[in-house]
Amino acid sequence: MRVSRDRRIPLSWLGTCGVRSLFCLMYAIKHGLPVPSANERITITLTRAAASILLHAISVTPFDGPVSNTEHTPPPVRDNAQTPLRRLGSVYPWPFRTRRTKRSEHERSGRGAVADPRSRLHKDMPMPDMTPLDKHHTPSDLSDRVALAVTRTLRFFADAFFARRYGHRAVVLETVAAVPGMVGGALQHLRSLRRLESDRGWIRTLLEEAENERMHLMTFMHIAQPSAFERMLILLAQGIFYNCFFLLYLVSPRTAHRVTGYFEEEAVRSYTEYLAGVNSGTYENVPAPLIAIDYWKLSPGARLRDVIVAVRADEALHRDVNHGFADELA
Repeated sequence: MRVSRDRRIPLSWLGTCGVRSLFCLMYAIKHGLPVPSANERITITLTRAAASILLHAISVTPFDGPVSNTEHTPPPVRDNAQTPLRRLGSVYPWPFRTRRTKRSEHERSGRGAVADPRSRLHKDMPMPDMTPLDKHHTPSDLSDRVALAVTRTLRFFADAFFARRYGHRAVVLETVAAVPGMVGGALQHLRSLRRLESDRGWIRTLLEEAENERMHLMTFMHIAQPSAFERMLILLAQGIFYNCFFLLYLVSPRTAHRVTGYFEEEAVRSYTEYLAGVNSGTYENVPAPLIAIDYWKLSPGARLRDVIVAVRADEALHRDVNHGFADELA
């Protein structure tokens, strides 16, 4: 098969040199490479392979056009009606359908985009409790199964450490839950700049998700104060998770959003258990913090139960958004 010069350049760059290095190393070790030399070359080869993965993941997007499109076939026209925000808008009118419609109208008229007055950053109305809580995305391929396995592994350790201390669990885990939206928003922002094209509303949605998760943390800080050990755990978990999720999003944004979607499924489950404990009297139904009353527009006499219901609805919405983004990237 003849390959044009425009395609040979990116194909040669995105080659298999890292895999070849590993094969050569294994061949040398098998044929009697001395142990000191083998240890040194293993370190060099694995470091080079890791750097190669990161560099190629960053550079694959600029090469995406020449590699994916043939010379005689024009690139497909993207149907804006099939974006995750539009699809979710047909089921959950708030905040997707109105936001996308308003932005599209203003962009077409040349006046620029305006903030939707019903955005989570403009607290003009409470969020309706219309999102189903028991939804689960069934894994369809290896990427989904890996994402689900990672989520269940982390859930096992969270259950073992926090047991039934749901207030402390919320404080610690919300410091991690606010990371994916910020990482995704930042990388989608850079992608939009790099490719000179619209983000189709992804950046704003992801950053609002991060802000929403941060407000969950600020709320539960008034309900459960983390111990010194938990504060140290927060520093450690956030540092590790941020860097791992950043690299995952560079390599596979779809898997990253699927992981986040499964995280949110577990969050809905945890807050449902917390709510059941409050309803049964296991946990005291204390008055809602003022910050929660202001943020979710709760009644002045709102209690912890009302806060949990609002937070759980947020998590269910984040679940559907991230699974929608992952489906869009499939």
